This record gives sequence, structure tokens and C-alpha cells, in this order.
Amino acid sequence: MNHEQTVWALGVAAAQAGGFRATHGSMAITYVPGMAARNGVAAAYMALGGFECGSIAVDGRNGLLQVLTGSNDAGLIRAELGTRYEFLNNTYKPYPCGIVIHPAIDACLELARTDHVPVEDIESVALRVHPDALNLTWRKLPDSALDAQVSLFHWVAAALVHHAAGLAQGELDCVLDPRVRALQARTQAEAISTMADNEAEVIARLKDGRVVSRHVRDATGSVTNPMTDEQLVEKFRSLVSPSLGEAGCTRLLQSCLNLEHAPDASAIVALSREHTSVEA
Repeated sequence: MNHEQTVWALGVAAAQAGGFRATHGSMAITYVPGMAARNGVAAAYMALGGFECGSIAVDGRNGLLQVLTGSNDAGLIRAELGTRYEFLNNTYKPYPCGIVIHPAIDACLELARTDHVPVEDIESVALRVHPDALNLTWRKLPDSALDAQVSLFHWVAAALVHHAAGLAQGELDCVLDPRVRALQARTQAEAISTMADNEAEVIARLKDGRVVSRHVRDATGSVTNPMTDEQLVEKFRSLVSPSLGEAGCTRLLQSCLNLEHAPDASAIVALSREHTSVEA
């Protein structure tokens, strides 16, 4: 391996030790949760096969909790066990980028679609966002699709320029679009400690002196403003149709919607593997 490849190898190895956000902007951003899911499935199958690990690996002496926190107190894990389910706080994302960017995207789409603000009339853009939006997606003028995925400034500019925030706005053509990059350069962001993480305000100052703003308090896809069934179906079709075609997408969608009545998930797996030509 050369020097760069050695650095990558060390990073990928480090990422397998535990999730951390230094992988953002690289291929490893999706590798980390993928590894976590794979490891969970592997652990379950190994246990089913009789591979034992003892009973104190999590909360015993020198177990996971003690190594990571200095204490093996599992009280927080046991509290409300069986009554509180954290996965219910998971939400579906309407946009293919960091979730902390979503309230700002909502505000920009309102400016573009509802207020009809022409991008060529915008002198500058001011963003007021939750601190995490800047801590995690601070990148300005990204030069790759991976970097743009976690760039607040790219998605704000792309939404205002293209009146959309879908897969196309995450592609390299949009990342390098001169209009998008020019608007990024005229955009500034301020972290507001009193703002919620699903809140943002976007203020557009126009060349004629007018100021137009939008304040979003419950971003689309947040716990307080979840995506509708119709929005989820639309997102599903936009992601699946390019691979399976419209007919294949519809078959898979119906199978997913009927999952609670199915004996297992084998039909979904089979339909997901269909190799059909994409229909016009």
C-alpha cells in the first residue's frame, strides 16, 4: 500500500472499533452503520450456533460498560426496559443528506416554491441553525458528492437554485454547478443555542434591498412532523424504480406494505433481487 492507502486502512480499521463522525465526507460514512448491522446479525447467528461469550461481557467486571464509561452500572439500560423503545424516535428522512440540515432545506424550499424568490436576485443568505448543524455539516464548497452529503451550505444553495433537494442535488453535477457554488460563497451560518435541532431560519437578502425569510420549527421527517404515507411511497418509488423498473417497484412496494401479514420476509428479499430492465 502507498501512504494514502495506509491512512485509509488505518481509518477503516478504527471505524470498526466504534462509530465516530470523523468518517463523514468519506465512503466510510455508510460503512460504519453497515458494519454495526452486520455485526449484530453475525452475533445472533453465532449465539444460535452455540458460540458462547459468558454472561458478563456487557455489565460485568472489565466488560463493555466499564471499559467505555468507567462504571459497570447498567441501571440506565434496565430502566423502563420493555416499556420504552428508543427505535420509536427513529424517523424517515425526506432528503438524502445529514438530518441536521433538513430544517434549513425546508425553509429554502418554502422560499423557492412558495415565495418564488429568484436565485439570481439573492444578494446573500443568512442561516440561523441549531449548533449541531454547524458542528456536523460545516463544509462549504465541497468538491465531491460524499463531502456534499454533509454540507449545510451545499444543500441550502442547491435547494434555492433547483427548487428541489433530491438525489439529483447530491450528484457531482450539482455539487460543481457554478450557480450552487456561487450562492454558497454568499451564504453565512450562525449557531443559535436556543434553537431546537429540527428548527432553522433562512434569511435571503435581495439585490433590491428586500429581505425574505422563512422559519421552520418542525422539520419534515422529524418526530414532531413525520413524513406522510404518501411522501414515503413517493420516496420509495424514486429510489427503487431506477433499479427495478416501475412494475418491479410496485410489486416490492405492495410486498412491503403487506409485511405484517406475511409469514416471513422471503418475498421481499426475492423481489429486491429481481433484475428487470428499467421501464420507460
